[in-house]
Amino acid sequence: MSLKTYSPISRTRLLVLIAAITCAAVSAAAARSWLGAPAAPPTPTPQGNSTQERLETERVTIRPTGFEPAQITRPRGEFILAVDNLSGLREVSLLLERESGERVRDRRITMEQFKWRARLDLHPGRYVIREAGHTDWACTLTITPK
Repeated sequence: MSLKTYSPISRTRLLVLIAAITCAAVSAAAARSWLGAPAAPPTPTPQGNSTQERLETERVTIRPTGFEPAQITRPRGEFILAVDNLSGLREVSLLLERESGERVRDRRITMEQFKWRARLDLHPGRYVIREAGHTDWACTLTITPK
């Protein structure tokens, strides 16, 4: 009975083998993905009033000439009001009021903190966003019933 001599695999062949196995694994994962097989089980989505809920955002920009847009109409429901101060003023004092003049919110914004974000759920009606120092700057916000 003859004994076969053991010859160790060369380093180059080992690297080629590892590369081939890696390519095969990546190709198999890609094929599963393309064929619609899920790569991982889906993550459960929290229910109810979660901070991860997606809310619509109404964007308003304060420019040197006033508010853009000058008018927004949206259905009743919770949303984010996003106001960015690009007016060049060092400070603006924002007022959110009902059409009757009743103040709903107010906020002072400086150049360092030039954004205001508010989570709102307003009753149907007309509201006005104003800058206290510029009476001609206004954005009318109309909330309609759903």
